[in-house]
Amino acid sequence: CFNSCQQMPDGLTALVVVMLYDFQDRKFQSWEPIPEDGEDLFKEVRRVEGSLFRFRTKLAAALARSRIKKNLPSIDDILPTCVRAKHQRKHKLPIYAWVNTLKTNVDEVCETLKAQGFIQGNPHTHLEGSMFSKDTHCPDILRFPQQVPGLLNRTTLLMDHKIIIQNKSRCLAACAVRRLLVKDADILMVGFFSAHTVAHVAVQASVCSAHIYLCGYPDDPTQREELHYFAHCQSVMPLYCYLSCTHFILKVQDTCL
Repeated sequence: CFNSCQQMPDGLTALVVVMLYDFQDRKFQSWEPIPEDGEDLFKEVRRVEGSLFRFRTKLAAALARSRIKKNLPSIDDILPTCVRAKHQRKHKLPIYAWVNTLKTNVDEVCETLKAQGFIQGNPHTHLEGSMFSKDTHCPDILRFPQQVPGLLNRTTLLMDHKIIIQNKSRCLAACAVRRLLVKDADILMVGFFSAHTVAHVAVQASVCSAHIYLCGYPDDPTQREELHYFAHCQSVMPLYCYLSCTHFILKVQDTCL
């Protein structure tokens, strides 16, 4: 009924399905307004959003009838089996944290964790409960099970920035840079990076007294604030700051986060 009335192009079918699932998951509440400067980038999203919102009553009723007919307990069960399997697998993936070696070292963190009741396992062990292990690829990264953030909050490691929780995919670049550095080398980071990524690269670079130049300024206010925080640390010296040109250049030397 929705497709026949709205005549959506075939190329928007996937977008319609994704937005409908999100719409249903939020009880058909409207989305946050998209900033005006992003209107051109989200024309198709706006179009689908408007169509779904106009048909929200009929769509909600149709989904409810479908769930009753097929005896589906939740909206998640409407998704294909392969998609549900990926969704479930995501919640079983480990959480990674890199060690701020300017304040401590991996062995000290491991001993602190064990003193707090954590159990260190083999790098290839399946993690659960309060277990943790070292990563097999990066020497300064530790693995934890999904439910661990609440347990880590009981320690001072996070509060003191001795360990930083971050997706491993974001950590690999910083770990790779360390092997390429030589004494007094310079690093140029071009693009928009999170403050945690900049900090991780700075920690790696400090071993060789390397300088880091960060070129790029994120649009997100939170990321801007985090970058300014590191810029105003004693060891992070801003060279230039062109806010109107969306460029931000930092020089990181002898970093102490």
